[in-house]
Amino acid sequence: MPELPPPPPPPSGPGHPRCTGARTAPRRPDRETLLADRTRALEELTRRSVGPVRLLLLLLVVAGCELAWALLSTALISLDDTVDGFTVIFAVVTCLLALLALVPSVAALVVGVRRDRAVRALLRQWAAVAVDPAGDTRHQRTGSVVSWLLVSLALTTGGLWLTTLAPASADPARDTGRTTYSLFAFALGTGLILCAAGVLGLIKAIDHHRWAAGLLTVVPARERGGAHR
Repeated sequence: MPELPPPPPPPSGPGHPRCTGARTAPRRPDRETLLADRTRALEELTRRSVGPVRLLLLLLVVAGCELAWALLSTALISLDDTVDGFTVIFAVVTCLLALLALVPSVAALVVGVRRDRAVRALLRQWAAVAVDPAGDTRHQRTGSVVSWLLVSLALTTGGLWLTTLAPASADPARDTGRTTYSLFAFALGTGLILCAAGVLGLIKAIDHHRWAAGLLTVVPARERGGAHR
C-alpha cells in the first residue's frame, strides 16, 4: 500500500523551541514552496479519503461481508429440515467458506479505518500551515462527495428495506416456520450490513464536506500570532 504524504515541516524561527539549543532545525521552506507542497499533499490526501478507489474498496468490503453472511445463512438454512451426514458436512464446508470471505473483509475494514484516521490528521495539519483561497476550492472534490452520498444513501435505503419490509412479508403459514425464521435472519443480517456501510459512507462524505467548507477560513498559527504584535 502506498505511503501517505509526510506531515508539514515544523515552524521555524528564533523563538521556536526546536530552533534553540546546540542543534538548529532545518529552515522552513519559503511561502511559494510551502504552498506547492501543501497543494500536492492535500490533493493526494483528499484522493485517498474520498476518491473513487476508496469508494470501490468500501463496496468490496460490503460485498465480502454480504458473501460471508449469505454462506453462513445457507449453512443454517440447510440444517432446518433434515439433519444427516451430508447436510452436516455441507454446513461445515459452507461455514469455512464464509470465514474465508469474512476474514479479509474485516481486515480490510480495520486497515481502512486506521488509514482514514491518519489521513484526517494529515489533512488538518497541512490545511493549517497556510491559506490559499485561489487553490483550495479544488480540494472540495464535490463530485466525489456527491458519489459517496448517493451510494451511501442507496446502501442505507436498501438495508432499511430488507430489515423492515422483507421480513414482514414472510408468511409462516406457508411452511413450518423454521425456514421463515432462517430467511428472516438472513434478510435482517443483510440489511444491517448495508445500513452500517451506508452510515459509514455518509459520515465520511459529511466529514469531508465540513472540512472542505472550513478550509478557506483556516488561519495559520504564525498569522494568528502576528496579529497581536
